[in-house]
Parts: sequence; structure tokens; C-alpha cells
Amino acid sequence: MNPSQGKGTVLVADDDVAILKLTIKVLELVGYAPLTAIDFEQTVAALRSPEHDVRALLLDLHMPGMHGRPTVEELLELRPDVPMLIISGQKEDETRKQLGELDFAFLEKPFAIPELIAKLQELVR
Repeated sequence: MNPSQGKGTVLVADDDVAILKLTIKVLELVGYAPLTAIDFEQTVAALRSPEHDVRALLLDLHMPGMHGRPTVEELLELRPDVPMLIISGQKEDETRKQLGELDFAFLEKPFAIPELIAKLQELVR
């Protein structure tokens, strides 16, 4: 892994502490500045904050205060400029069926670290 690969802040919204810790370490290793949120309110606050130049959002759909399509719609409306990577234990086709035409990338749990890095690099250029 090349530490100079990533650039900018990546918001990680997940209520699973183990996933958060692992994701933070991976992001830091490849050069991103991780920012975390454990529920919908924290996610919205981080996206609204002018002090954080969020370049991408890694989102677990199944967290307190998050309810599938309405959550994704609201976050995309709030920050359409921030690419979203949904990370879920649910299958991709099931998630895409639930979310319809909404614009997001997808990564199924459990995932390999190189998969996460590759997806993130596709989103943040």
C-alpha cells in the first residue's frame, strides 16, 4: 500500500466499533483523513460542517436513525458532490433494488481491504 495514494477526508458512518477501527486504520495507511459518525445525526453534522472537506462517504445503511432509501436520498440531497460507498451485509442486487436509481457505489460485508481501497480510489479522484 502506498501511503500517498489517498487524499482528503473520508467520512465513515458505521455503528460497529470494530469496523470503524479497521476502516480508520486502512484509510490512514493509504493517506486519507478519516472522520467518523455512528448515527444519522452525526453523519449529517459532519457533511454540513464547513471545517471538513469530505471527499467521500462510506455508509453502513443499518445504523441508528438510518432507514434505507430515505436516508440515502437525504444524504445525496445534502451533499450531491460527495460520492457514497454503501457498505452492507445485504447483497448488492437487493440493495440496488431497494435504492433504485440513486447514485452510489457498493461493497458487501465482509470485504477484503484491497477491495475497500480500490472502491474508494474509484470514487475519490
